[in-house]
Amino acid sequence: MTRGQISIGFSLMLALFTGCYYDIEANLYGPPVDCTESVAGYAGYAADVAPMMSTACVGCHTGANPGGGLVLDTHAQQAAAADLMLELIQLPASSPDLMPPGAPLHPCDQELFETWIQNGKLND
Repeated sequence: MTRGQISIGFSLMLALFTGCYYDIEANLYGPPVDCTESVAGYAGYAADVAPMMSTACVGCHTGANPGGGLVLDTHAQQAAAADLMLELIQLPASSPDLMPPGAPLHPCDQELFETWIQNGKLND
């Protein structure tokens, strides 16, 4: 065998083994998440949304120099930005615009946030 044949054979084997992947959704993304209980147990802004916002958003979006120029200290500020925030928290994990950066919200938290919006963004 010549050096060229060995190189071609090695390349073909490499392509064969690295070209295989799982295309089963559960293997790629993990098992589906059932948020039925979380959303059914939605208690309102004070119980569900405010603590999530405090933990995931307000740390960067507060004070004199808030992230992206967006202040999220109060219910009114959060309600005004809610539709944009929903878009940003639901972006793919690979997106540079995903919020919060580096640690996406749990799918059930995303659904609770969306439920709050659908219920009129009330301060309850």
